[in-house]
Amino acid sequence: MFSLAFIRDNFTFILSALPVTLVITLLSLLFSTLLGAALAWVIIRQVPGVQWGAKVFLSFSRSVPVLVMLYFFFYVWPWIAAGLFGGPQDNMYHYKLSPLAAAVTALSLIFSAYFAETFRAGWNAVDKG
Repeated sequence: MFSLAFIRDNFTFILSALPVTLVITLLSLLFSTLLGAALAWVIIRQVPGVQWGAKVFLSFSRSVPVLVMLYFFFYVWPWIAAGLFGGPQDNMYHYKLSPLAAAVTALSLIFSAYFAETFRAGWNAVDKG
């Protein structure tokens, strides 16, 4: 239940998390916009070979829930990276992402697909005149 008293009592705690929230938001916005623009360009220009991969990435990214992607990069990625890049002496903790890096990576990949579709739709909406 919503309680103004709870917010008032914990307002300083809520404000203490604001800088991290803004950093995650701004970095995710920057990276997802750049990646989304690149993906939209690949699809609009119909770059052979890369266009197919971009479409698969867009379809996959738009169908995976954000929370699943966040869990993947924080908990599953270290196991995959250790298996792919690590030798027998390495363990998964060398490849563990910080919570900030995992959040920015996951949010950037998810929202770049939405930005790509937005950019592509905007480009296609303009009359060739």
